[in-house]
Amino acid sequence: MTEKQSIHDFTYEEKQDALSEAFQMMKEREQMERLEEAQGLFNAISEMGDGKGRHGEDLKTLEWLIEQAERAHLLEKQVASERAHKLTYRKVAQRYQVERNRYRKALEFYADEITYTDKQHTSRGHLVSTGYSNIMSDKGCKARQALEDSP
Repeated sequence: MTEKQSIHDFTYEEKQDALSEAFQMMKEREQMERLEEAQGLFNAISEMGDGKGRHGEDLKTLEWLIEQAERAHLLEKQVASERAHKLTYRKVAQRYQVERNRYRKALEFYADEITYTDKQHTSRGHLVSTGYSNIMSDKGCKARQALEDSP
């Protein structure tokens, strides 16, 4: 968050995503600590025995479990990264939608046949002649405004 932004500047989805990300980071830290503990336990057990018999099978199982936990941890990090990318793309898509709507509005003005006549609607909805064409009174103002509002 920058100095000029407050918590009120963010949408509900952005706040939820930030909370989810913070929770995910805490969860990752906790998982890494547990994984390091398991690795330490594995090392201590493997130093105690000769790696044969039932002891060896238990070590292989423990080693496999540690590998699975490491894989799960990596996959969770990938999912978190994908969520962050999705949020970024959603924000970009929203900006483009606003921009697209602005351009559409300007184009609709220039595509409307009444724009090239001297007729305008009164407050009661009647068409009256003004003596000059609407396009001449606009002089490209709507197009410039749509372009100026671009990011």
